[in-house]
Amino acid sequence: MPLITDEFLLIAAIAGWDFFLEWVGFRFLVASRFTERHEVSLVIGELHAATYISGELITEGKLLSPLRQHCIAGVDQIRWR
Repeated sequence: MPLITDEFLLIAAIAGWDFFLEWVGFRFLVASRFTERHEVSLVIGELHAATYISGELITEGKLLSPLRQHCIAGVDQIRWR
C-alpha cells in the first residue's frame, strides 16, 4: 500500500511544480523567458534550416505539408516580406 501513496505524492509534486512554474512565467515577464519556448524559423529564405528541423523532431514532409495544402509546390514559390 505505501507504493501507491508514494506514486501519488510524486505525481502531485510534479504537477505542483508544473503549475507553479507556469504561474511564475505568466505573472513575471523575466521568468517567462525561461518557461516559454521560443519560435524557431524552419525555413530561412528559400532554404530549409536542416539543423533546426532535426532539433524540432519534424520531417521535411511534415514541414512542406501545409504548403502542399495551399497548392504551393515548394519553398521557392513563397513571397517573403
